[in-house]
Amino acid sequence: MSFVAGIRYKHNFCKWYSLGGNLELGGTWYRLNSEVFPSSVILTEQRWPHYQLSMGHLTAEICQRFRLAAGGLFGYGVFFDMGIYGRWNFGCRQTIGDKGIRVREHDDQHVVNRLEWGVRARIGFDLVSVYVQYRISRLLQKREFSGECPHLEVGAQLTLPIGK
Repeated sequence: MSFVAGIRYKHNFCKWYSLGGNLELGGTWYRLNSEVFPSSVILTEQRWPHYQLSMGHLTAEICQRFRLAAGGLFGYGVFFDMGIYGRWNFGCRQTIGDKGIRVREHDDQHVVNRLEWGVRARIGFDLVSVYVQYRISRLLQKREFSGECPHLEVGAQLTLPIGK
């Protein structure tokens, strides 16, 4: 699960093509199963069924927009964006528990890689869009984890226009 807020700028080169970028600040939460647990959280040879990993991140994206059809309340119409992103992860927190009871919670910056990157595509109409994001880099440190967090993320975006 993620929540992100940011600012986006795009420059129109013609009616159907724009180039732009955005800067986002947000947080992500992962719930991992016991097969992905790091070796550092095994307590007295018992595997805890609930392991949550949460972190903050700062993301920069460069994208190009293709306007497929004009229209809409704000004139954005139907559009398709595709681009690349880079992300800096910070504030990693691990929560370990059983049946809703938190057993141990601590901050650890050595669990996740600080930098990640990937590709992003977005299709939308006017102010609402659906995005798909695929992380190419590895998020979790190999020495700590045997598995990996999901690489694919799908979500919805709401655009609040500022300016003209």
